[in-house]
Amino acid sequence: MKKATVLFLVLVFAISTALAADGYNFLWSESEQEASEIDGEFHSFETAGLKIWIPAVLEEQNLSDEELQAGYIGIFATQSHSVIKVTCIDESVKSLEEYSAELSDHPEITGLASMTVNGMPALNYEVKDMDNTVVSLFVGDGRILELDFSPVTDNMGFISAAMLIIASIQPI
Repeated sequence: MKKATVLFLVLVFAISTALAADGYNFLWSESEQEASEIDGEFHSFETAGLKIWIPAVLEEQNLSDEELQAGYIGIFATQSHSVIKVTCIDESVKSLEEYSAELSDHPEITGLASMTVNGMPALNYEVKDMDNTVVSLFVGDGRILELDFSPVTDNMGFISAAMLIIASIQPI
């Protein structure tokens, strides 16, 4: 039992470190084989010009008018309440670096790090006391695509799926 607990903690630490490490590079070509063993499909997000592979266990939710007005373009959830919220927000920023500078001024943002997703610059951060991790990509015209994964604590299967989902983000 102790060995299993230690192994679990080591895996959580390794994945958290990979997501938070500056310069981490996610590549679909390195993840596609693993994803092919899981039932899932690509969802296109025309507003952002990107497509994202989502495992079938994450069911697409109907968006309310309020969610649409808030910039949500997709919400996917499991029966165990693991959720991915996809937003395309107009931040009127000129670059991801500018958005990063804005985020770094917010005291509730932690673990802000740069990374690359299939050659596209991206950011990763957490929101204090929210048990989440967020991946942001600049999609042009001042817009930011964000994927908010929650909960991430004690949710090893979801974290593994999140890494595959992040690696799948690519232009349509």
